[in-house]
Amino acid sequence: GGLDARRKVSELISAFNQLRAQGHDLHLVLAGDTMNGPNSVPNPIVKRSLLQSSYLNDIYMLGFVDDSTREWLYQNALAFVYPSRYEGFGLPVLEALRYGTPVITSYNSSLKEITNDVVVYADTGDDIRQKVIELLYDKKYKVTSEQRQKQAELFSWMQTANTVMSELDKFTG
Repeated sequence: GGLDARRKVSELISAFNQLRAQGHDLHLVLAGDTMNGPNSVPNPIVKRSLLQSSYLNDIYMLGFVDDSTREWLYQNALAFVYPSRYEGFGLPVLEALRYGTPVITSYNSSLKEITNDVVVYADTGDDIRQKVIELLYDKKYKVTSEQRQKQAELFSWMQTANTVMSELDKFTG
């Protein structure tokens, strides 16, 4: 995704730094066309967060990724973390859910409407850190991959097309 201020990537990096400092052996993967390395980041706050990270060698900036790489990332991630202040719709979150990937995202705008209770909500860097720990260790907390995939199906392109056709049929008789 992008690195504009609403995406709160610097808070994600802060949460990652805290998790690593607490001994959690994790890696942070950032993918998107503006994520080709810390020096190429256009957002000065995110750039500073990256360059000041003691764990920069464990933050992988992949840039734009093709479909097969993105699929592999979703299938092998502990979680897809998307702490956005607001979204128009939240397609990246639905994409992660489609693969059954656990999602940590913000409880706002369209995100709360499309995710139901199959995601974990976190709005600050400390919230993100805590929710990652819960995903790692709290067995009672787990939502199944099937539940996440079922939620994503509610917003598939086919479902959208069927809804539009149903509404159009009301006008055409």
